[in-house]
Amino acid sequence: MALLRGCRDLAGIADFNEARKRFNELLHSREVFWKQRSKLMWLKEGDMNSRYFHVVASARKRKNSFISLRNANGQWCTSSEEMKDLISHYFSHLFATVGGHNIEVLDCVEKKITDDQNSVLLAPFTENDVKVALFDMHPDKSLGPDVLIPKKQKPEILLDMRPIALCNVLYKIVAKMLANRMKSVLGSVVSAAQSAFVPGQAITDNILISLEIMHFLKRNRQGKIGVTTLKIDMSKAYNRIEWSFLKSMMLRLGFDAKWVELVMLCVSTVWYHVIRDGKEIGPIGPSRGLRQGDPLSPYLFILYAEGLSSIIHKYERDGLIHGVRVARGAPVVSHLFFADDCFLFFKASESEARLIKHILAAYGQGSGQLVNFNKSSISFSSNVHEDVTRQICSILEVNVTVNHGVYLGLPSFIGRNKTQVFSSIRDRVWQKLHNWNLKMLSKADKEVLLKAVAHAIPNYAMQVFLLPLDLCRELETMMNSFWIFKARYFLRTSVIEAGLGHNPSFVWRSLIAAKQVVVRGSRIQVGSGHNILIGSDPWLPDVENRFVSTSLNESIASAPVYSLMVPGQRRWDYDVVADIFNTRDMDLKLQIPLSNRRDEDVWYWLVDPHG
Repeated sequence: MALLRGCRDLAGIADFNEARKRFNELLHSREVFWKQRSKLMWLKEGDMNSRYFHVVASARKRKNSFISLRNANGQWCTSSEEMKDLISHYFSHLFATVGGHNIEVLDCVEKKITDDQNSVLLAPFTENDVKVALFDMHPDKSLGPDVLIPKKQKPEILLDMRPIALCNVLYKIVAKMLANRMKSVLGSVVSAAQSAFVPGQAITDNILISLEIMHFLKRNRQGKIGVTTLKIDMSKAYNRIEWSFLKSMMLRLGFDAKWVELVMLCVSTVWYHVIRDGKEIGPIGPSRGLRQGDPLSPYLFILYAEGLSSIIHKYERDGLIHGVRVARGAPVVSHLFFADDCFLFFKASESEARLIKHILAAYGQGSGQLVNFNKSSISFSSNVHEDVTRQICSILEVNVTVNHGVYLGLPSFIGRNKTQVFSSIRDRVWQKLHNWNLKMLSKADKEVLLKAVAHAIPNYAMQVFLLPLDLCRELETMMNSFWIFKARYFLRTSVIEAGLGHNPSFVWRSLIAAKQVVVRGSRIQVGSGHNILIGSDPWLPDVENRFVSTSLNESIASAPVYSLMVPGQRRWDYDVVADIFNTRDMDLKLQIPLSNRRDEDVWYWLVDPHG
């Protein structure tokens, strides 16, 4: 209620009942909007029926359920009472403040928020602000007790579980409005080393930079002092956020005290309930931590991480630690952050290793963050002597590696065998397709899953890497085989050319019967012309008859349309067209515009303005 009063005051609405009335009107309009959108999506994506959603929900519930867990002594807890005590004790301890404070970190933080930016943050909230936040909320997100999601297939201890906080609608609207305001000033607050959630920066920025640095380490054999890369793992990073440190960080960065108070109300007015076997465990009253699932949490976390970035920059300015420079004229990079994924770069010397350890300890003491050195790793450039490697590993208490594994979902080290490096992509796609084949999915369901999920897995990697051709062919084969009808009835042809085949099913007979209706209402838009046959495909711009009417011999009829273009150019060869076709076909062909920017030959539906 305190949070709602604070937002009401900023919005300039004195009457609380009037504010509630306006909110209820907006809530109703949002429900109407999502119902209309759901109908459109239903028509667009096909019969994604309730049975399918029930199967998916049931599978997810089974996957996220757990029967027993080990306690601190390694003993299994199975009864309801034992599990309740274990979960309550664990989260009460995890979310309890340790009261750490370290002025050294805060002294390194500089003011970055201007008075004008504070004026923007504290400007009265409008009805449009509420509407934008409200309509951004997905209609299917659950509300209720917090849940535990396993981080691996068979969790054994509570460290293997990730708590997800579910916020009610009113709170989420308020938090979303604050997050939208926060996002507008984030670019001027966060250092260039942090690319998470910052407008104008992408996740691929960090991936590209880290890969180039790893390549430099691999080939750098000159100089007496080499370079070190330390990848650190923060243990339960969101859950260890100390509220007092977060508040101090925001004030040091220059945020107005009134804005900080409003944000801290979001952070501190929290009670956790954990659901297990349909029963609630709690309430648990935290004194630190950010909720995963809160719209504000990602932005607050990267503001928090500016403490570590600031102290690193301070030591760098003082000439005490040195980052890596991959070439003359290139900028020096001392660290890369993407939320809690951290890379640190420094000279491979005892002195700098000790300073890095001091920096991490100082940041941990002030912020409550804890580096998990067992999961952290370190690598060295090729010119670092083995004795130096052992000394630095001993100081930092980490294991040496030549491959830091996966960074932001992609391999951090690329060797000679590219197919092996990207085998995880193939495995993930295969696993998805294999799981889906076990479910009863319609053709529309499969198309949506392929486009939305299976294609996204290699597409993410392709933003950075040129994938090996063998891998691309293998992925294509797997996705094609997912279409059971294609493998059965038209493996080497298109669906337009497909016939009934041998001993067809009733479903396939039905599709073939309807095929001509689809073909009669469709046309192919010419791109490159490589995938259109001159005599058998509907590609002419005539509503009544889109097929060629000229009598053609077999070799011309089966030739691709691109053979009618000037070789090496995207324009019609007028002499060839005039020699082969009658006047009607020739006039229609010459009406078709050709463009170098459109390569794909695309089917589209004539009766729809958008195809």
